Amino acid sequence: SLTGAGWSGLSAEEVLRRKYGVQAEYADRDYLYFFISYAQKKKEVVALGQALAALAATPGPEKGAPGLNPPPWAEAPLRLSPRVAAEQPATYLNLAEAAGKIAAGWVGAYPPGIPLWAPGEEITPSMLEWLAAFLAHGGYARGLWQGKVKVILA
Repeated sequence: SLTGAGWSGLSAEEVLRRKYGVQAEYADRDYLYFFISYAQKKKEVVALGQALAALAATPGPEKGAPGLNPPPWAEAPLRLSPRVAAEQPATYLNLAEAAGKIAAGWVGAYPPGIPLWAPGEEITPSMLEWLAAFLAHGGYARGLWQGKVKVILA
């Protein structure tokens, strides 16, 4: 992770590939993943270390970006038990329309993989603001359907 220097995993992956000729196995919002095997030559591993050190010493484009801050987990007021919420009629709304609605499904941000809200919790404006910034910076949210969130019909 180079987030401390202001690099999302996706931005760092692109610079490593284009500028240094280093290809990550996988990149996400926060992390880069590399598989190093016995088949790697020493000079390849050294080049990877040098490229990562150079990026860590350079302020990245996401320095101070809101999408890299921790999510507002503790804010969701529980309005219904998860069981009751899951049994209610539901629909999908665009994120911008979901503020103040009661969630009918889980939505989890990856990374870190912890749900932002669970069925029965109220979806707050700050959660939606954080989620929009998170997605804009290359994050992935499990539980959305075509960019929409499942809420209880009111």
